[in-house]
Amino acid sequence: MIAITIACAGAYGQDLRMANGVILKGAPVKASENGLDVQTATGVRTIEWNSLAPSTRYRHEPLFKANYGTVLEGLPSSARTNIPEQVDEQTETNANKESESQTAVAASAAPSGDPFLFDQLVYERVNSFFPGSFPVSELAAPETARFYGFQYGPAQGDVVYLAFDARGSKDVLDTLVIYTPSNPAYRSAPLRITGFKKTTSDAKVVTFKKVPLTTQIGGLTAAYELECASQMYLDEVAMTLSVQLAVGDSKCRFNLLGAINNFAQGQELIPAMGILDMPVLSIRLVPGSTPGQLAGSLTMSGLSMVPQENINNRLTLEVISETGETVQKESIKLDDSASPGTPSFLCDLKKTAPEKTYTVKASLDLGPFLGTVVFEDTITTPKS
Repeated sequence: MIAITIACAGAYGQDLRMANGVILKGAPVKASENGLDVQTATGVRTIEWNSLAPSTRYRHEPLFKANYGTVLEGLPSSARTNIPEQVDEQTETNANKESESQTAVAASAAPSGDPFLFDQLVYERVNSFFPGSFPVSELAAPETARFYGFQYGPAQGDVVYLAFDARGSKDVLDTLVIYTPSNPAYRSAPLRITGFKKTTSDAKVVTFKKVPLTTQIGGLTAAYELECASQMYLDEVAMTLSVQLAVGDSKCRFNLLGAINNFAQGQELIPAMGILDMPVLSIRLVPGSTPGQLAGSLTMSGLSMVPQENINNRLTLEVISETGETVQKESIKLDDSASPGTPSFLCDLKKTAPEKTYTVKASLDLGPFLGTVVFEDTITTPKS
């Protein structure tokens, strides 16, 4: 049985979130190729997978979980070729009950005082926005510019749209134009940033200065610093988003790292997904490793998450045999220099036997703002 839980303060129904961050009140019933069946007050509804947040999909969609590595790499859904384990309906129901029980225990133990982010955050629906609505006077080549957007706060106006343009050399995106409805500085006159070009032995790289964003999420203040960089001949942009959450003197900070490659162009809708979602801790057995090595990743909204200040970056990990014996227990520090798509940590299996099944459990307390993220799954060790 596979049981994956993200512990949080609040009701179990808050475990389910739509892609735009809206809480879906109800209990999961059954997962299928068509989506997740959810028991709501008005009956069972089937929610399509692409309508659900990444953290919810990871916990409930077997195909998404089995191919999470391709998700982190930004590959299309056609690349998700790993076949998940089959779980019968009764086992799945029991897993849901166990998950609900574990979450309730974690909620009762959650610290009080500082508000829990995901009890405060409900995204308002963002109006559709297309490249044609962008202030094109700021763009040298609107027809070939790359557009990207994300929602950084609950309000409809807490959305930022980025346009990457090539004003100089056509082989690299060297200009960034920023537009956001909620910030007067970027609304009436969008901010145009000319990148700083740097040529290394490997490639020509363009970096853009940091851009601040701030919003209020209930009792929390969220402050961001957005930093982007592009590289010659690559149709993607590296993004680093520094996030600080604060209530009074209490604060924490973490970074979200990722490669933007799902641009909108021409007349395509510019999507604006909520950037703050429940953290996901994923652990897998590295293929071909002998006697075995575990690779783990901490992510949020499909982006690598790196704890920075006043937030724990050390997790506990246990490897348990089929008889219930703990054969290995580790305290592991996350790699704060990890790049997007690379593991947050590696752990060698030391006392496991070949071709045996073990349960891997891990937990990471991210503090009162984000709660505790928990992982549990089974692995089968390779031949010696």
